[in-house]
Amino acid sequence: MRFKIALWLSKLAAFLIRMIAPDRGTDFPGLLAYKIDKNFMLGFKDLDPEKIIFITGTNGKSTTTNLLYHTLSQSGKKVIANLSGSNMLNGAATVLITGSDMSGKVDADYILIEVDERSFPYIIRHLNGKNIVITNLMQDQVHRNGDPDFIYQILRKNMPSGMRMFLNNDEPRSKSFEDLAGEVRYFGVSENNLSYNKTGPYEVTLPCPYCSAPVTFEYMNSANVGKFSCTHCNFRSSEERSTEVENADFKNNTYEVGGVTHIMPYDTPIMLYNYAAVSCVCNWAGIENEKISAAVSGFVNIEGRDDIIEYKGKKIHYLRNKNGNPETVQMCVDAIAKEPGEKLVVIGLCIIAERRPQFVPHYTNTYYAYETNFKSLRDSLGKILVFSDYIAIDQVNRLYYDGFTEDEVDFIDSEDPQTVLDEIIKYDYDTIYMIAPLRNIKMFKSYIRKG
Repeated sequence: MRFKIALWLSKLAAFLIRMIAPDRGTDFPGLLAYKIDKNFMLGFKDLDPEKIIFITGTNGKSTTTNLLYHTLSQSGKKVIANLSGSNMLNGAATVLITGSDMSGKVDADYILIEVDERSFPYIIRHLNGKNIVITNLMQDQVHRNGDPDFIYQILRKNMPSGMRMFLNNDEPRSKSFEDLAGEVRYFGVSENNLSYNKTGPYEVTLPCPYCSAPVTFEYMNSANVGKFSCTHCNFRSSEERSTEVENADFKNNTYEVGGVTHIMPYDTPIMLYNYAAVSCVCNWAGIENEKISAAVSGFVNIEGRDDIIEYKGKKIHYLRNKNGNPETVQMCVDAIAKEPGEKLVVIGLCIIAERRPQFVPHYTNTYYAYETNFKSLRDSLGKILVFSDYIAIDQVNRLYYDGFTEDEVDFIDSEDPQTVLDEIIKYDYDTIYMIAPLRNIKMFKSYIRKG
């Protein structure tokens, strides 16, 4: 009876939120349900574990979840998912609340649950899923997660044995979960014209998850993601992959899976792994590559990629990123580098604001800049403007290490919206791009709205 009361009241809350503020409350129904019944999700008795697919990892889990939902739905499957990125326990509960009837029965072919890496231990205790996708485990939110091996150990300690795992064949930490799996399906990306290898003094790889010896890469498609092998033990990328993205063509925005050409709606290298993961899961679900190709070509990410800030006749293109790890910064750099013509690039890798007491004072880091390769910007660069209250000079030094000169880089020790925006409009460039935390972008927009 407690479960039913929690279900009915949380459904009412979800209905009222949709009516009053549809863009809010993505986890409130779940929060309410768990206040009433601390074992709420265990009350859904008829859930088939084979229908539940967890998606976790450092980079790409939200995009992979949205793309997988889109592809499965376009292929005729009935799917429910936490598409808004509410990926902790209450968000997972909200998926079941909104996707069930008044008795708690969930009518869906697949239930997709995006899972925050640190929340996985709690969710897996309340929801018995058979399938999990691990996109990658890399540096992310160091103020919260510390070293990526900290997250890796949390997942290994709490991962049930015998799950069906969809693992990134090119990312060592992800692939190493194979020894816990009941069934493994690997996905990967072949070498392409944007593949590279690390050569600079600040560019290092990572230790083997099994023996801690250095891992070497034949090539990389992203930072520490590519065909790899351990220098000591036999751990390496598998030659037998369930799904491989091949012949990636960034000029024509195409790639192939199983000999079928796909259009890539988003063309950054790390996105290839999202495409590969989705194809891997969909192939397991019995969906042909031709259907997957047709669905992927029409995919629009929930947040999009490009935003525009208009100020005194100038248009500033802001590339969305969570500023939580260096890979998101690298994606923005790669996207800007592809755009032709001289441009002003504004970079503000500023503080990471946390409102939770355990993370006060705010965390300020410099490693994002040192883990990002800026060299590709030089081919069509006009100027770089760096801004930050605290680490502007450190960012400038990082650019110098990548070969930029004093004539190519300016900086200001400020994050004040008026100061930064007024500095930007002094430059005589029609094309302006900005890489900065969402917090700063909201400050800029608020300042502009107030006039």
